[in-house]
Amino acid sequence: MAVEVRVPFDEVRGVFLQQNPDPAFRSTRYALGLLEAADRRFGSWFKVTLSSEDVPGVMLPPHREGDFELIPPSGLRVSEVVSRVDLLPPVHVCRQRIEDVSRDPLSAVFLSAAPLDDPAYSDYRDLVKRGYKGLTHLDGLHRLIAWARLGSSGITAYVAGIVGP
Repeated sequence: MAVEVRVPFDEVRGVFLQQNPDPAFRSTRYALGLLEAADRRFGSWFKVTLSSEDVPGVMLPPHREGDFELIPPSGLRVSEVVSRVDLLPPVHVCRQRIEDVSRDPLSAVFLSAAPLDDPAYSDYRDLVKRGYKGLTHLDGLHRLIAWARLGSSGITAYVAGIVGP
């Protein structure tokens, strides 16, 4: 991971809202809340570039869509989720989303240096309980999985809580 520069939260919020222009969507409101909680918890943000070696190691929180649990409550690294995508039916919304974003241009993802320890965001509870420390997803789950499958690099990420230049 190449740390480029420390950035203010207003820039992080601006990039997020540019990529997610409709705050009426429940998922957009939820993700923006995660970013705000990460800002309160960590207090600093850095713009970084992720390599193809960095992406597989990012920790993902639980993710269930319909009857299929793509990621259990304990969380999984991107590398562990990649093979699970093949278990999804071809018409499953997660599989479709992963396939769609794999054709899109790279866009920013949002991470934190450790899982959020915030009662409002229980998705991270098991990761916090087990003492996990490391890059953790805040927004861009399907994109991270798609890019890991492709071996993409040069991905811009905004990370809360790391020490930069």
